[in-house]
Amino acid sequence: MRDAGERALKFQLLIYGCFSTDCDSPSWQRFGQGAGLNQANMRWIWETYLEQPKQREDWRAAPMLAELKGVAPAHLIVGNLDPLLDDSNNLAVKLKAAGVPCDLTIYQGINHGFIRYGGLIGTARRAIADCAAALKAGLA
Repeated sequence: MRDAGERALKFQLLIYGCFSTDCDSPSWQRFGQGAGLNQANMRWIWETYLEQPKQREDWRAAPMLAELKGVAPAHLIVGNLDPLLDDSNNLAVKLKAAGVPCDLTIYQGINHGFIRYGGLIGTARRAIADCAAALKAGLA
């Protein structure tokens, strides 16, 4: 039995997450050049966040490097114009290969950070409703 202070993660909701330290993937090349989340900013973030460059290979900085067998089921969402699109695709593939139930929803015509515009963009409202339904099912 687990210690009372520990809690087992039952379900993961992953909203356009950064799962690797790779800023050169095809989605970064295609969508990470302009305003918003871009390659230059992301490189700066990694340089500032990590104390040493070798930490880029640590699974705690880059969950894609972790052993994923046995982790909680996941619902991932990302926009098809997000520089982190490849991270979400790659994580979904790795989770499924590890036998972890997972689904990935890619919202068309949407870039990084779209969820915060739920009051303004229909796709964001739909994504919020989809996330709520996934959470309800995942935590049932």
